[in-house]
Amino acid sequence: MSNSPVPRRENAATPLQVGNAVLRSALLGNLHDAGVAIVRCAAGRDRESLFASPSLHEKIVECLEVMRVSARDMPEADKEEMEHVDWHAWETLNTAAVGSPRQGRERLWQIITDLVPTTLVEVRRYRRALPGWFEI
Repeated sequence: MSNSPVPRRENAATPLQVGNAVLRSALLGNLHDAGVAIVRCAAGRDRESLFASPSLHEKIVECLEVMRVSARDMPEADKEEMEHVDWHAWETLNTAAVGSPRQGRERLWQIITDLVPTTLVEVRRYRRALPGWFEI
């Protein structure tokens, strides 16, 4: 039996790289899953029916917050690799009611019908192009 250490593969990931990969995968998963939940909540609904349900409105705002936090916490180097996601829009998203109730609903509707679907398209595109980023 030899006392020599096990040789390290040259391309083996360091603990930091593994940690970054786990973080990236979790944040992208959160971003995707929360976006899918929002799309499902809004499916087949018009603006008035969507906001008529307080519990549905609350769930959507909760999912938007998950998306915002996931975007905020994504490492900058990873954001640069996924330049087609509007990271700035997510990082600066304010889900608190601003202005009149009508203005707040208009703003949320725009986010639900524009920013969320666009983000999902891009995340899915990156999932196909960079599958290792979505695996732990």
